[in-house]
Amino acid sequence: MKKKNSIVRQISISFILLCASIVLADGEYVRGKVIDENGNPVSGALVKLINHECADLYTNEDGEFALIEDASVRVPVQLAGKEFNITAINRGKALSLKLNGTGKNVKVELFSGNGSKILTKNYNDDRVRNEIISLKNVARGLILARVTAGNDAGTFRIIPDLAVSSASSVVAGKRSSTGSIAKRKSEIIDSVMVVCRSYRNSLVGIDSYTTDNLEITLTKSNPWIPDGNLEYNGAMVKIQASGYDFEMGSPQDMWNFEDYDMKERPIHTVSFTYDFWMDTTEITQKEYSDVMMVYDGFEGLSGLPYGRGDNYPIYDVSYGDVALFCNARSKRDGYDTVYTYTSISNKPGKRCVLSGLAMNETADGYRLPTEAEWEYAYKGGTFTDYYWGKNHSDYKNDENHGEVNEYAVWANNSWDMGSESEMYGVHPVAELLPNAYGLYDMAGNLSEYTNNPAYLFSYGSVTDPTVSEYNNTNFFILRGGNWSNNITHLRSANRSFEGGDYSLFYIGFRTVRVER
Repeated sequence: MKKKNSIVRQISISFILLCASIVLADGEYVRGKVIDENGNPVSGALVKLINHECADLYTNEDGEFALIEDASVRVPVQLAGKEFNITAINRGKALSLKLNGTGKNVKVELFSGNGSKILTKNYNDDRVRNEIISLKNVARGLILARVTAGNDAGTFRIIPDLAVSSASSVVAGKRSSTGSIAKRKSEIIDSVMVVCRSYRNSLVGIDSYTTDNLEITLTKSNPWIPDGNLEYNGAMVKIQASGYDFEMGSPQDMWNFEDYDMKERPIHTVSFTYDFWMDTTEITQKEYSDVMMVYDGFEGLSGLPYGRGDNYPIYDVSYGDVALFCNARSKRDGYDTVYTYTSISNKPGKRCVLSGLAMNETADGYRLPTEAEWEYAYKGGTFTDYYWGKNHSDYKNDENHGEVNEYAVWANNSWDMGSESEMYGVHPVAELLPNAYGLYDMAGNLSEYTNNPAYLFSYGSVTDPTVSEYNNTNFFILRGGNWSNNITHLRSANRSFEGGDYSLFYIGFRTVRVER
C-alpha cells in the first residue's frame, strides 16, 4: 500500500509541474476544491462535468481539481537531453511514440486516474521510428502516462475519446460550432459531480465554463452499521434502513474499468423511510417445493443438474414462478399478496409467464427486493466493493483468492473446478461467512432477481425507489455474482439484465417483506 501511495503522490507532483506545458482549451476552465464537513481537503475524489465533454479527473492531495483546461494532450517529454515526443492521435484513442535511436531502453507505463497501472510497454530505442500504442479497451477518462529512458522519466496526462477542441464546445449537452459559450445570465448550464467512497455524492450547478474557486463540501454517507445483536424472525433478518442512506452504483475507482461503468453509473444517493425483513439465504429447493405445492399443475422439482438437495438454492425458475412463490408464501403466513396478473402461460414452476404483472405497494406480503434494497443489504454498512472490506483493486493481480472463497461461491471454487468435481455448480446455502447484516451468499452462488425492470441510473438523490407497474417489460435486473462468475461480478454494484421468461442455471432469488 505504501508503494502504491508513493506512485500516486509522485504522479500528482509531476502533474503539477507539467501543468504549465499544457495548452488550455480556449479560456474554458472549472477549478475548485473538495473538502469534508470539517474543512479538510478530500483527495482522490472523482470530479466530472455532466454536460461538457471533458475527462473525469481526481482531486489531488490538497483536494483541488481543474476541469476542461487539461484537455490538450500534445506534450513533449524531455529525457536524457533528447526529445521523446508522445502525441495522442485518433481523438485520443492511441499514442504515437517517436523513438530517436538513442540506444536506450524505453518504457511506457499507463495508469488510471487513481494510480492503478493498466498497461506497460517496453521498447529498444535502437533506431528512429514511430510506435503506435492503442488505448482501445484500456481505460476511459483520465490516463496518466510515464515514459522512462534509463534513469530519466517524464509524466503527463492523456484523455482518450476527448472531443473538445478550439472549434467546438458543449453547452447543456448540445454542441456549438462557434467556439464560444452561449448562455443566459445566471442560467445553470452544467453541474459538477463529485464521487468519493464513504461520502454522499455531490452535484453543484455552474452558470459558466469560466468558474474558479469553486468549493464543494462532501458529507458522510450514512448506512446502518450494526452495533449489537441482529433481530431475526424465522429465516429472515431485520434490515434497519429507515433514516439511513447509501451510495448506489459504481464508486469512482471503477469508472474507468472496461464497460461496467455504463450500467453502474452515475452513482446516486438512496435513502429509506422504512425498515424491511430479508431472507438470510437464497430460497432453498425444499422451501420452494413446499410452498408451490398449493398450485394446481405444480409437478414438483425436476432437472436441476447443477446442484440438487433440500438445502441447495432453487434455480431454473422464471420471474413468473418467483412471483407465484411470493404470493403463495404470503397466503401461507397470513399476509396480503403483492403481485397481481391477468393471465398465466405454462404451468406454475414450469417457466410460467404472467401477463399484466403488477405490484400492490401497500401489501405487507413477500416480494422480491427492489434493486436499492438489495444493494443496501449486500453492503452491510461497508463502503467497499465487497462486504468483507476489500475493493476490486485488491484482487487485480492476486492469483490467490482464498479470502474470497470464505464468502462467495464463484468461478474459483466452482465453475473452474470442472464438471467432474463435486464442487462444480451451486453449493448449499449458508455454508460460507455472512455479511454484517447476517446475509449469506450475497456475492455469489446464484445471481438474484430483483423487483425492478431494466432501467438506467439517473443523477441526484432518490428516496424509497420502487416500481408499481412493469409496463409489459420482459427484462428484469439481476444482482450479485454466481458460481460461474469472476471476481468483478461479485461486487456490490454489479448489475445485469435478464429476460423474465428465461429460467437459467445461474439465477435464484430471496424475498423481502415490509411491515405496514
